[in-house]
Amino acid sequence: LLVALASRNELGASSFLFYLLAYTLMTLGAFGVVIALGRRGEPNETLPDLAGLGSRHPFLAAVMAVFMFSLAGVPPTAGFIGKFYIFSAAVEAGLGWLAVVMVLASVISVYYYLKVTVAMYMWDPAQGVARLRAHPLLVTALVVALLGVLQMGIYPGPIIDLAGRSVEGIVAAVGDGDAMGDLPGP
Repeated sequence: LLVALASRNELGASSFLFYLLAYTLMTLGAFGVVIALGRRGEPNETLPDLAGLGSRHPFLAAVMAVFMFSLAGVPPTAGFIGKFYIFSAAVEAGLGWLAVVMVLASVISVYYYLKVTVAMYMWDPAQGVARLRAHPLLVTALVVALLGVLQMGIYPGPIIDLAGRSVEGIVAAVGDGDAMGDLPGP
């Protein structure tokens, strides 16, 4: 998100809004899965707690995997599209070096996000299969976040257009002149 702001151009501002929405959906979805797995009085927040989730609760594992892939920036998810727009804004602003740093940081983050997926599908469960009783509103929130992440990754046009129109509205409200150019430099 800071790279989008550092770009100081309209693509950077609209990609900031796009990725902010995508990141919100990805993060809320991932934490929603952790909440769904929680048991009263027992913490359920480490990798061993997720071990074997793919066989114990396939729906929750699949949803969490999509959120982890999106956070890592794997296509066709919202995380990939958002990072792509931010990279483009940085290159357009002449900050190619910053885009390279961002790519390297994203590659490093893949290790951590995919480690969760590996634990869910490739580690043996440390505990028996517990019956989950997730609240219907939590399940609804997970499905909405999942659909949002996939929709923004497969068909991002409407959301990025909305973000672009929002930025145009902000620029128009600021007044005459290049509002992005009027921002103080680093």
